[in-house]
Amino acid sequence: MKEKLKQTVLVRLQEMEQRREQGERGLTLIEMLAVIVILGLIAAMAVPAVMGSINDSKKKTTEQSMVVISEALQRYAMEEGNGQYPVSPGYGWYPASSALNDVLVASPNGKSKVGYLQAIPKDAWNQDFWYKSDGTYFELVTDKAINSGDPGDTLYLSNSMAQPVDNPSQLQNWR
Repeated sequence: MKEKLKQTVLVRLQEMEQRREQGERGLTLIEMLAVIVILGLIAAMAVPAVMGSINDSKKKTTEQSMVVISEALQRYAMEEGNGQYPVSPGYGWYPASSALNDVLVASPNGKSKVGYLQAIPKDAWNQDFWYKSDGTYFELVTDKAINSGDPGDTLYLSNSMAQPVDNPSQLQNWR
């Protein structure tokens, strides 16, 4: 298919050159359509590659945000929590922005002693991370698939991990 298209383009270019030598000017409708088709094919190949790159970048950004929250939780446990992580209400899943804001973010009025973060980050799709802890461990999850177009795709990080993982088996129906 590509070879035939390439051959057709070359033939059209040769025909155009011959017409120019004979004094004709301009393009025929067929030549214009051929250019439009070629541009359409190029665009059809380029758009999926660009969209894939954007989603990969968002995933990497989300992973790094999870690591930043994890590091802040580790520092909190060592410095203020006597080795304990902030407990989520009822030991259930809660949005990280509400479950962790009081203990990790410095308050503007100075009530919090130490600010481990300026703000609790959201994932690259502007969704809250989900946090769960009983004090001895913590887990962070994001439903990155909400806007990524990849259903069921989640990122997971716990206190025993250095980097988030994709679709962990232990998170079947996690919420």
